[in-house]
Amino acid sequence: MKLRHLAGPLLLLISSVAMGVEADLNVSNDAARLTMEFPVRNNVLIDGSWLHHTDKGETLSVGGYLTGNAAGGNTPLTAGLGLRFYYVDFDTGQKEDGSNLALGGFARYQFRRLDRVAVWGNLFYAPSVLSFGDSDEFYEVGGYGGYSVIRDAEVYLGWRRMKSDFDEDGDVMVDTGWVVGIRARF
Repeated sequence: MKLRHLAGPLLLLISSVAMGVEADLNVSNDAARLTMEFPVRNNVLIDGSWLHHTDKGETLSVGGYLTGNAAGGNTPLTAGLGLRFYYVDFDTGQKEDGSNLALGGFARYQFRRLDRVAVWGNLFYAPSVLSFGDSDEFYEVGGYGGYSVIRDAEVYLGWRRMKSDFDEDGDVMVDTGWVVGIRARF
């Protein structure tokens, strides 16, 4: 069964049982990614995402993080550390798929004087010992800058790079490049 047939119903089911959900949709010329974030408790967050690349296939991920203020006190820097499980279904002639348990996190800085402007980034890495199937290694890195058009929604421009090392194809760029997105809180 194709991953894209499972992603929509899975995200809809998860979102129907959660409150305080954040939805993020970003696109490039070749890829679209939908991410849903769900706060479980004050300092615990889970997320799920689906990335569809027109030429390379599908990537699903689910993560869990401890989150909080990263600098102490009342600073506008927040961060999260945790694990993210990736499943990559790669298909450009030779079909390969694999899964990875990546360690990593994210940080977000909300400017005080420009309270509608924020920057954030993420980094996740899975070495070969935490990679399974046809995948031997995986990483994702990204950086973004956004503006809150309204208090519960922002538009942003960012850059993302996702790379996996597959058994047969070697290092494969799952996705890389500039993205434009919208992030909304419900």
